[in-house]
Amino acid sequence: MKQHFLRSLDAIPSRSRVCLYGAGEGGVAFNRLLSARRSDVTVSCFIDDYKTGTRNGVPIQPLKEACAHGSGWDRILVTSAYWRDIQGMLHRASVEKYSIVDPSLLFPSQMFSPDEQEQYAARFKQVEGLLATESDRTLYRMIIQNRTVQAEEAADPFEYYKRVRGNAGYEEYLDFINTDAIRTIIEGGVLDGRNSVRFLSFLPPDGGLFGFEPQYETYLQSPHSRALERARNVRIYPQALWKEGGTVWFQEKLHNRDGSCVIPAAENGAHARKVPAVTIDSFMREQKIPKLDFLKLDIEGAEYEVLTGGSRTLSHDRPQLAVCIYHKKEDLFGIPLYISGLLKDYVYRIGHYTCSFWDTVWYAVPKELYRL
Repeated sequence: MKQHFLRSLDAIPSRSRVCLYGAGEGGVAFNRLLSARRSDVTVSCFIDDYKTGTRNGVPIQPLKEACAHGSGWDRILVTSAYWRDIQGMLHRASVEKYSIVDPSLLFPSQMFSPDEQEQYAARFKQVEGLLATESDRTLYRMIIQNRTVQAEEAADPFEYYKRVRGNAGYEEYLDFINTDAIRTIIEGGVLDGRNSVRFLSFLPPDGGLFGFEPQYETYLQSPHSRALERARNVRIYPQALWKEGGTVWFQEKLHNRDGSCVIPAAENGAHARKVPAVTIDSFMREQKIPKLDFLKLDIEGAEYEVLTGGSRTLSHDRPQLAVCIYHKKEDLFGIPLYISGLLKDYVYRIGHYTCSFWDTVWYAVPKELYRL
């Protein structure tokens, strides 16, 4: 499939009318960039398959509707990390006038510069050395490559992961986890409760699932919350897990609830509020929970801090871990190296669940519990 990548704003013809495919973080950032540096370019609409309404005053349309009004724009610019999937959709819709905005323009903070590649090379190698299989090491190198080279040169890590998993299939947060050995779960990042329901399916009646979600209203409005609220062995707390107790600033992203996150106090602004925070260690102690068996963390960049706030529990209880390492580029080596320094005699595996550089999970399983 022919690919055309946009790597410079100067490459956009003067007075162009464009549609931005992707109304998420990348699309919004690129729209802001155009306003600041290419005010002659008009953004006719965002195209998105899941979002509706407007973003920054620009209407959001599904692809079919945008194609029906093709005379209102000159070119579609793909402004999403999921450009591989979107390219396929455009091809099936017989759209030829499009360009893929290079991820380095959309997500510069997520890409490793040449200097950073050199600076972190030894740490990348250290993480590779922790992984249990050659396929894991290959996948890790592909994930790093997607943040270091031009997009068309990077292989699709999700396609590789699916091929490697083969008949075993894949299940985010549960790949490589020995569910038979789990009685107590802490889940950081419940959101709508979908994954909590999955965890509940293998939890014994006398077990316990303790979830933390600052966007508690979003959780309560979800249909999954009904099953969880009825379960006697589930408790969901309207709190944030963090490295220390007290309160933290929490930024709600109204157009992207999945991306809402803890932020530094200095950055608080619109839709930011203080929420109560607790550490894993203090929660385990205060609730008198005898042992933690499984920890899942998908908390938009707060994973490292939460792990440090649970170091005593992790060292003592030796739980299985499923921790997202993709929200901050430094987490791709920082989190694995922190865990390996804290926990001995563990098996480390890695999973990847999208065609972009999102959704990478680091799995850590005690050797005594690991099942091939």
